[in-house]
Amino acid sequence: MDLPPPALDQASALRLLLANRSMLLGYINAITGDPTLTEDVFQEVSLVVMNKYASVTDNDGFRPWSRTIARFQALKAVNRRRSSPLIMSGEIIDRLDQAWDERERDNPRSASIAALEHCLSKLTPKAKELVQMRYHQDLSGQTISEQLKKPLNTIYVALSRIHRSLGECIRGEISRREAQHAE
Repeated sequence: MDLPPPALDQASALRLLLANRSMLLGYINAITGDPTLTEDVFQEVSLVVMNKYASVTDNDGFRPWSRTIARFQALKAVNRRRSSPLIMSGEIIDRLDQAWDERERDNPRSASIAALEHCLSKLTPKAKELVQMRYHQDLSGQTISEQLKKPLNTIYVALSRIHRSLGECIRGEISRREAQHAE
């Protein structure tokens, strides 16, 4: 029996929300046409995202999911301000969504991030722990060495191997995805 994929955790949802802040602000502003209202709507979007993040099961689904939330929140805000005319019709917003989706599919940075996330998920638990300590907690090699009670050189060699492994995996994953996209 296949289990459903695990939902995002709160820290991952917050990280993704902050990483996509500019995209969401631009999208919201395209709908509202008002920078002040855009900031207010982004705050509402943030609340919804942080309350419902468990419904997203992967990082790839976060951007379209959060953009859908932004769309509904922006339209709701514009409707509350009846004195302000709607900047765009629903049809134009649909086209904007399609263009955004196409842009994301063709964005090499998105492909690299997706490949990195895939490759990180394939690391051993010990390697994940080292990556977590070094890059998420921003600990120095010396601090990691002390916490894990391992020689400093061992930590540096392990991180070097992880970097090499991730690099190879990412290149392979990007090539695989490009081949699939070309078909």
